[in-house]
Amino acid sequence: MTKPLISVVTISFNQRQFLRQTIDSVLSQKTDDIEYIIVDAGSRDGSLELIAEYGARIDHVMSGPDEGPADGLNKGFTKASGAVGYFLNSDDFLMPHGLHVMRQYWTQPQTSNVLLCGAWMVDQKGLPLRELTPSAQNVRTLLNGAGQMVQQGMSFKLDVFRKIGGFNMQNRSCWDLELLCGFLRGGAEAALLPHRIAAFRLHGESFTGGAAGAKHVARYRADIARLQHEFNVEPLQHSRLLRNLKSPQKLVDLLLPSRMAKRFAADCEINES
Repeated sequence: MTKPLISVVTISFNQRQFLRQTIDSVLSQKTDDIEYIIVDAGSRDGSLELIAEYGARIDHVMSGPDEGPADGLNKGFTKASGAVGYFLNSDDFLMPHGLHVMRQYWTQPQTSNVLLCGAWMVDQKGLPLRELTPSAQNVRTLLNGAGQMVQQGMSFKLDVFRKIGGFNMQNRSCWDLELLCGFLRGGAEAALLPHRIAAFRLHGESFTGGAAGAKHVARYRADIARLQHEFNVEPLQHSRLLRNLKSPQKLVDLLLPSRMAKRFAADCEINES
């Protein structure tokens, strides 16, 4: 039996309306070197029945209450037998070339432990809102607000993930950012690629879309303040403006949305060249 190269983990909780697209986006690209793991926190909306439809095409299914997304992801990666880890939320989806890009990179000789690619932000219907481009490879820029990480574009060597202890279960707002900071603090080398390999869906029922309300905003601010203190990083004034100035593509997309739509359409085509 072929040992998997990439282990993909999806955490799921009551998002059946988006879950099929998530699963199909992975399974449509799945080969013998890809392992797929789904961790459901006890959905009551038919998600478990939908997952069961796929049978053995999904390598591992775990179901039951957990202590939040970070805990669910940690549980999923305990089942992972691949060399590389990647995680995709149950309301997001891979672009048709996403696993190909990761496979191409991770099968080549390189010194990096973390790969940072781009993604799309899409609306509830899956239509593009803007491009997401990772703009930082160091903790200071990530935590002072001048840089951006793109969770849907990040993959990593699982031995490094285990070395730092995985996700911080106490972080309930930016567990992905803390993981990347932990990688970098531990001496991991990150590489940037321009490819947009996945889509992050913004909708009213998601944390980022506002479903968790003011409580989530407060948790996020508290987690960021804790990380800034832990890593001895001072926040920058007008950090969002500085970040936008580093990404002129955002301004172009606002002025010429048709150009963004063409790029998105091209990314939606299957292209493994």
